[in-house]
Amino acid sequence: MAVSIEIGDWLQAPAHALKPAFAIGDVHGRDDLFGPLLETLEGVAFEDGLQDAVIIALGDYIDRGPASISALNRALDGTSLVRLVPLPGNHEQFLRGFLESEGHRRDNIREIWFDNGGDDVARELDFDPKQTRRSNRSSRLVRSHMGLPGN
Repeated sequence: MAVSIEIGDWLQAPAHALKPAFAIGDVHGRDDLFGPLLETLEGVAFEDGLQDAVIIALGDYIDRGPASISALNRALDGTSLVRLVPLPGNHEQFLRGFLESEGHRRDNIREIWFDNGGDDVARELDFDPKQTRRSNRSSRLVRSHMGLPGN
C-alpha cells in the first residue's frame, strides 16, 4: 500500500510556542503509516531549519491495527533528527491495567479493553483473548518507559 502524505503551508499558531512542535495522535497499530509520517516530519523539520523541533506523540499506539507492538516500539525508540516525546494514551493504560491486575479486576479491565480493540494486541502478546492468563506459546517482550513490563 502506497502512503500519501500532503504537506500544506504553515498556519499561524493561536499562541506563541517556545519551539516548533508537531502532534500525532491515535496511531492504533498502524505502524505502516506511523513510520512514514515520522520520516516526513523529520524531513520538514530539516528542510525548514527547525533545529529545536519536537514531535509529541499523544498516545494510543496500540489496539485496532495490525502492528500495535511495532508502533509502540517505534514511539519509544524515537527518531534520529527530531526529539520525539511519547505520551501514553488510554489504550496503553488499558494494557498496563490488564498486565498489572489479577482475578475479577483483570476480567473487568479485559472487558473494557477488548471493547476498545485490545483483543488484537492481546494476541500479539500471546494472551488468549478468551482467558485472563498468558498462553503457553513463546512470549514477547514489551519494553516501555511508562511502567509496562521490561521497564
